[in-house]
Amino acid sequence: MNRSLPLALPGTLLAAAALALTTPHASAAPTARTAAPEGYVREHSFPTAAQCRSTGTQGVAQGRWTAYACVQELPFTPSQTLFVKN
Repeated sequence: MNRSLPLALPGTLLAAAALALTTPHASAAPTARTAAPEGYVREHSFPTAAQCRSTGTQGVAQGRWTAYACVQELPFTPSQTLFVKN
């Protein structure tokens, strides 16, 4: 029972790293919830990552911004903030 926690932690970290590497247009999370990645401005918050990515992709396709980053607002929540680069 005591061994399951240490074994679960590396797997969790690996899964998070794999997700970060495979998510398109993802960038490193800022240190504070309201801090934007360098060169980006906050556009909107979304309840899910899929909605954030969809809006980000649409904005790039429409020429509203040149790049975007969806950043998880708080640990263990699905909420994402869309940051855009003009």
